Amino acid sequence: MSRNRNVRKVASYDDYDDYDDYDEEDYDEEDYAPEKGLDKRTQECLDTVHAYTGTDLKTTQQEIVDKIYAFDYDINAVVDWLFQKEDEMRAHAASRASQAKSHAQSAPKKTQPIAVKAPAATTKAPAATKAPAATKAPAAATKAPVATVASLSASSTGSSGSSLSLSSSTGTGSKPKRIVSQMSKQDREALMRQITAFNGKKTFNLAIVGHVDAGKSTLMGHLLRLLHVVNDREMHRNEHDSKAMGKGSFLYAWVLDTSEDEKERGITIDISKTYFETNTKSVAVLDSPGHRDFIPQMITAATQADSAILVLDSSVGGFESGISENGQTLEHAMIIRSFGVESVIVAVNKLDLSNWSQERFDFIVSQISPALSNAGLAVHFVPCSGMTGENLLNRTDPLLSSWYSGPTLIDLIDSLATPPRQIEAPFRLCISNTFTSKNGLTVEGKIESGVVSLSNELSIYPSRELCSIRSIMVADDKRDWAVAGDNVVLILKGVEQLNVNIGNFLVDPEFPIPVVKVFEAKVLILSDRFAFHNGLVVQMQYQNVEIPATIKKILRTLNKKTGQAVTRFPSVVRDKALVVVRIATAHTICIDKLSRNKHISRFALRKGGWTIGSGVVTRLAKPPRSSSSSSSSSS
Repeated sequence: MSRNRNVRKVASYDDYDDYDDYDEEDYDEEDYAPEKGLDKRTQECLDTVHAYTGTDLKTTQQEIVDKIYAFDYDINAVVDWLFQKEDEMRAHAASRASQAKSHAQSAPKKTQPIAVKAPAATTKAPAATKAPAATKAPAAATKAPVATVASLSASSTGSSGSSLSLSSSTGTGSKPKRIVSQMSKQDREALMRQITAFNGKKTFNLAIVGHVDAGKSTLMGHLLRLLHVVNDREMHRNEHDSKAMGKGSFLYAWVLDTSEDEKERGITIDISKTYFETNTKSVAVLDSPGHRDFIPQMITAATQADSAILVLDSSVGGFESGISENGQTLEHAMIIRSFGVESVIVAVNKLDLSNWSQERFDFIVSQISPALSNAGLAVHFVPCSGMTGENLLNRTDPLLSSWYSGPTLIDLIDSLATPPRQIEAPFRLCISNTFTSKNGLTVEGKIESGVVSLSNELSIYPSRELCSIRSIMVADDKRDWAVAGDNVVLILKGVEQLNVNIGNFLVDPEFPIPVVKVFEAKVLILSDRFAFHNGLVVQMQYQNVEIPATIKKILRTLNKKTGQAVTRFPSVVRDKALVVVRIATAHTICIDKLSRNKHISRFALRKGGWTIGSGVVTRLAKPPRSSSSSSSSSS
């Protein structure tokens, strides 16, 4: 099967030579509220300093305030001074502790200067006369400085054994030194010419969403059968097994719902991924659950989607249940829109149960169109039946043909536009699955940006482990390369499975992904079920993981149409408003801001089983440099 990548321009990393992970500039004046004791400008400046450095400091607040006045409110100067002062105080404390330890030892050993000297002597040795000895000497000499840089070696030694200088980037995500073999500029240009010239079908990621029991899996299973993706033997087995369990109508659903738990319960529990081709596309199907208990899995599918099919149960009572307050139809629509999907196909399913009633179809369209249009979605409606297969690939029923002459479902899928890919951006892939196969450690995920090839070596974030690629699979086809938009399976080498987790990122070592705990975001409140207030504890659904998070401060509410500030520093917001907030996560996460990478800047907020908001990151707070210094000192 051939694949085409939607390449808009040849990648050039020259644009990223000054790639900066964090926002160094001052925050806007309205972002911080004044407190008693200090004037507004000074308090805002102090809060900005604390946003960069944290509040766990040895320096007193009064000293910081004095420096704010001394540097005439220059945030960068104050922050630099504070980092330097904290480092000096930490170094002084470490020195005193070292002196105390030395005095406590009766006969301190002084072997380290000798060990440190060894590498210099080895370096000067003529390589031509004693090549084996010259190769061996650095290995022995490397062990000498372990006592002084133990934390550096532990955190920055890759799987290949090479030491990567990350003392300044640990916890800050700054650019590591290149010590891995990457493509030369000429090789990269040659690869991009190859990708641009590749004449195949476009890659397209299609999420299947909708209320529970809308018939999503049956619809897609029958379509796959009609496209001959599923063979006769598999369908015969599904038919036999479903009848044996008294669930004969599930034979098509079991094409995608393959686990025993899903078959027993009769609902989709996890994302099922499969592939098929249209005239112009290679489609990766992401069949997601509709039950409220499994909305996190549905959100994971939404993060990977280019477009979606929103499946509606058109039966009397079924449609009404889906759009009710407790239904998932509109919630799913809002979620996929929040993660960047701009157009959807609305499959009005089970219309055969209404004898292909045009009146019922028009009623459903009139009821749901306003909500979808208000969400900013371009909508294409199609009547169909997942059970009979009518209007999926062909239209044969005269009752439907008497009033509907539009495209079939497969025609609509084929007509969907592939969104532009960030081919030219640094490589980013969030790991959605990891396991060990006979070929080695295997990871799965969608490439959010950039290009990867077999000649690349990658860094796993946030651990910063280094690895290389043994094999690349795209839609079950072996490839020498893959690009943004591809759902890939990579076999890695040089790294242990214990060091790779779902939710980790594979990135280009030259361009690390930001690692933060605090950021600012624009959040659209989707539900007024809970009061949105300062200190609200939520679950942040981001890519493939859920992270406990806290709304530290609501900075302002915005006019949804103009984006202008309406209210500043409200303590609580009760309506479905657009707000700018500062969020703190329970642990560091790999995330970026919307202006740089739209795919890894989006998230959803959930509480009590409800999706209460969706947002995009707008600013990143730089982690304190003292975190790496303190870890090095303590070791």
